[in-house]
Amino acid sequence: KALIAFNDKEYKKSLKFLGENLNYLHVHIESVELLAQIHEKRKSFKKSIRAYYFLLKKTKANRFIQLPPNEDLEQNLKKLKKPTSRQLNYFFKISSQYLNYYDVIQEKYEIDDNIQKLKNDKKKREITIRLKERGKTRIVITTREEKRKILSFKILIMAEKYLRICKANNFTPGITSFMLGLVEKKRGNFH
Repeated sequence: KALIAFNDKEYKKSLKFLGENLNYLHVHIESVELLAQIHEKRKSFKKSIRAYYFLLKKTKANRFIQLPPNEDLEQNLKKLKKPTSRQLNYFFKISSQYLNYYDVIQEKYEIDDNIQKLKNDKKKREITIRLKERGKTRIVITTREEKRKILSFKILIMAEKYLRICKANNFTPGITSFMLGLVEKKRGNFH
């Protein structure tokens, strides 16, 4: 019933049927996949990402989730058993959702690309953000939009991590390389 409602673009009705079908003790993978797709269609990218993380945990991909997104990622991947094609598909979808979420944040909050402007703001408040791949980075935060800028940067790091996992395992190499290029271009706004 949920799939029929989804195909008819009745997302609320589909969510209702899924709510009846989902049970945390006995997970129906296809239902959770459909839930992630519904959230994507409704542009609820955070919820879609959460659903895919849930699926990754259920497919025993925790070892990949816990990898730090640093320059040693490919070396660490060689030490692990190769992910299944289903897991790689989830990694790819998560990275796509992260990029969609990034775009929503950019549109909604119109983040200023010039970090120098932030340093001149009267309401300076310093925080230190520990990024595993960069060491310590000091950033000045004053407004809600500036906090969104840091969130955007973290989102791009996570999207890149999962795309690099896909690339290392030769999962849709052309599209993965293209999306990695998009991430690099978007991350260029933060340097």
